[in-house]
Amino acid sequence: MFKRLKKAIFGPPPPPKVPEFTHPELGLLKSDEEVDSWVVQVEAEGDSFSFAIDGEETPDELSCQHALEILRDYSAFKKMLADFTEDHIESSGKWKERRDYVDEVRALVLDQIALWQPAESRKGMVFFTGPDEYRCWRCDFADGKAEGLAFDD
Repeated sequence: MFKRLKKAIFGPPPPPKVPEFTHPELGLLKSDEEVDSWVVQVEAEGDSFSFAIDGEETPDELSCQHALEILRDYSAFKKMLADFTEDHIESSGKWKERRDYVDEVRALVLDQIALWQPAESRKGMVFFTGPDEYRCWRCDFADGKAEGLAFDD
């Protein structure tokens, strides 16, 4: 009964995601129900991190291309993040008073780049790991610029 009612209200459910998808350049992407995306672990310039890529049945190809663009010019992306975090520290008066936050922000390490937005938007979210295992640091980025550094704990 509930399935018929749900179908009448919301329409048919989307097709199920394939559990694994091999992209010719990114490699093996695995469906991750926790983030409702496909996740692929990558390495660039000695750094290891992952991409979380949105899509319906399979990973969105434009988002995969966006991930490849980031990888091709990873040094610029990494510099953009480093400059952003340092600028954020310098421009935020309240953070200068909290030396522990300043040290923590300087110790952040790229963990995941989420490309959940429609690929045409050129937007995403970056997640970091840091010395405090209970804080999840993140920022948004669009068109090569980061904004809004914050954490959840």
